[in-house]
Amino acid sequence: MRKAGKIIALTILSVFLLVVLTGCGQTKIGLIDVNTIVAKSAKAKQYQEQLSTKGKELTERLQNSKLTGAEKEKEQQQAYNEFLQAKQDLETKLDQNIKSAVETVAKEKGLEAVLYKKDVRYGGIDVTEDVINKMK
Repeated sequence: MRKAGKIIALTILSVFLLVVLTGCGQTKIGLIDVNTIVAKSAKAKQYQEQLSTKGKELTERLQNSKLTGAEKEKEQQQAYNEFLQAKQDLETKLDQNIKSAVETVAKEKGLEAVLYKKDVRYGGIDVTEDVINKMK
């Protein structure tokens, strides 16, 4: 009985070591710098311009308003909420674009995972520029 237990334990240990050792060096991890993507991506710039235009439209609308007092405050709050909603919508679109580009790059390069560059001290393949290029 003890011999069978040792054999089972050795078999499990052997399988574990085989899995660990054969997997070493084969895992490809990609890294992205989101700040660089937002700063360099044409799509991100497009969304920033759309948000800026929306902000200017709302500011102009408020400046041309003839309302006063509580009605003016209500209109200002409504404009602020409208701006926040536009901002949230554009951020969601940008996030979806980034995720889609990351998935495409990961598949093309055979990456098993893509992490944020700021969270990794060592190793990995920087695919930030590839993601920016896929977002065009």
